[in-house]
Amino acid sequence: MLALGEGRFKSLAVKTGQSDNQRVEILDGLIEGEEIVTSAQFLLDSESSKSSDFTRIDATDSQQMEKPAASQDAQKATAELPGKVWVEAIVNSVDINAMKLNVQHGPIPEWSWPLMQMEFKLTEWMDAGDIPTGQSLQLEITRTESGKYEVTDFYLPAAKQE
Repeated sequence: MLALGEGRFKSLAVKTGQSDNQRVEILDGLIEGEEIVTSAQFLLDSESSKSSDFTRIDATDSQQMEKPAASQDAQKATAELPGKVWVEAIVNSVDINAMKLNVQHGPIPEWSWPLMQMEFKLTEWMDAGDIPTGQSLQLEITRTESGKYEVTDFYLPAAKQE
């Protein structure tokens, strides 16, 4: 999220490079000196999309704001979404120490997600070293009670029969 000032924000696509637990390299999509928001909780209504501009951010941990009825409706709609989905993906990289995957996944219609590149945390019981990179596989992505998303399973599809 690009911080525009005066409580206004704009979503934008960026290309990420290397990352660790505290930093992410941005290869493309930002101009040096632009301010960004890297952590916040956003409430999106059902008509929001990745390319939408956001005009407000929900309260941070240090300050809580009352949520309007529309936000409550968005929370209810989010609660009604399936908690787990399977999606075709290609794992670009695995950070074994941080238990994170950088993946390019297909569309997830159940969550109104387009095809995109994202980073996911692995559930604690998975072994990051078992996940292959650079090939098509199926990932199970789970929405946790805290509203975050993590990879909870994967499988390699059988070779196609000719």
